Amino acid sequence: MRRITVATFSVAVSLALAACAERDTTSPRSINPGEASLAGGPNSTACDFNNIIKAGKDYYTSTADSVYDIISAWSTAYKQTGAADNTSFGWRVLNVVAVERLTSNTTTSAFGATFVEMTRRCMADLSSALTNKPQLTLPTALTDNNNQMLIRTLNSGIWEIRTGGALGGPVAGKNKAGATPIRSLGAPVWGVETKTTTTNWPGSITYLVVGYPVHDNNPLLTDRVLIDTNDADSVTYKLTTGLWPFNGFELTTVPTGAISTNGHSDLRVAICTSGNPGGTDGSYYYLVHNDAELVPNSTPTKLCDGTIQASMSRSSWYTRLAQGAGRFFKPGMLYAQGGDDDSRGFIGGLPSGWSPQGAGAVDISQVSVTISTQPKNNLADSTDNSLVITATLTGTTTPVPQVRINSVSVLNNKGEPAGAVIVEHSTNLPPDSPTLVTGADGKATLHFAIGKPGAYYIVVSTSLDGTAFAPLQSIKFNVKNQ
Repeated sequence: MRRITVATFSVAVSLALAACAERDTTSPRSINPGEASLAGGPNSTACDFNNIIKAGKDYYTSTADSVYDIISAWSTAYKQTGAADNTSFGWRVLNVVAVERLTSNTTTSAFGATFVEMTRRCMADLSSALTNKPQLTLPTALTDNNNQMLIRTLNSGIWEIRTGGALGGPVAGKNKAGATPIRSLGAPVWGVETKTTTTNWPGSITYLVVGYPVHDNNPLLTDRVLIDTNDADSVTYKLTTGLWPFNGFELTTVPTGAISTNGHSDLRVAICTSGNPGGTDGSYYYLVHNDAELVPNSTPTKLCDGTIQASMSRSSWYTRLAQGAGRFFKPGMLYAQGGDDDSRGFIGGLPSGWSPQGAGAVDISQVSVTISTQPKNNLADSTDNSLVITATLTGTTTPVPQVRINSVSVLNNKGEPAGAVIVEHSTNLPPDSPTLVTGADGKATLHFAIGKPGAYYIVVSTSLDGTAFAPLQSIKFNVKNQ
């Protein structure tokens, strides 16, 4: 899993919970011993529907909660055809957790973690290539230390069900905020969305998207961005040395094999705050993936536009659940400083994986820019010539994206200006702009052609957020007639 840290500005998010529909007062249906596997007590790893019911009574405040109808139907189906054929019932149960956590319909997240643990024991891992699907497991990062991170996820994190190959809205961290705490989005909003509004969630099965806030001492960044600044439980978190404030988050899926590595390219991880709050001050705020990868900033399409709704799918699975579930009204629009390109927008990007994400500032004093691939001797008018500009954090191999190549001068052997043509297939050329920028790999490749024989140098001018680096001069190279 990976953390995300970011630079933030103060944003007030106003959310309201709709009133829950009326419920009947009947007790949860009992599970007859013949209806399901009952092998073992609460400390067993075996499926036991009676244990699910017992944990539910601790977690849900009403014995008429719709979750009990699902559990009853599930236990009957489980008896007939087993776990793999009926894991969809388990996802319906875990979606009730998503809808009702942190509302008046539930008690503490510690009880919620126990309920989740009992529920997953009756589910199969459908991502497994085995014919006989194994029992669904939770990542040890969630269950270590008596479910510490699972409890934090339910209390101050992301817990959302999505289906691979289907459209689905953003997923965002939620907590309880305010003097009389109600369920709210984290401030600033943080989470994950599909890359565009028409992109399906990756994978081919139904899975759980999990995220929880962490405190990360990433050495790459300065001016670390805080998340969940509105969390009413911050006092509790402060009691653990080094834990608060949260300045990053971890992400994973359950099952962990639900999304392939390639599938991450369809998702954007983001924090809804400006990536350039200072404006042309020689620094940017970047997402940092796995404490090593600076992610180019890009603007989320939905996560930050104030339209996040409740944690409900439009699938028929959840139609009935929606009738009695608390849901969010649309919050007000979030503001972030805009600009003429993505580098001045929200902090967000497409990291190569999910593990630690974070954000913070990188300024020009931390960055080294070099010509890593020099021009070579070539023929006049040939387009087969190029140079590569590489930007890294000084003293490391960590690439720095969004360094601009502002101008390229071609000098002859006497140091006087000479003509050259920039070739169109130069890489990392922003749309509608003649200026190259370094990409996620910290590189920008400039292709060029020179029409007159002679000996030449190329001088490159670069900058980060309006502040210039020292000019770079290439080695001398020769151009001959065709």
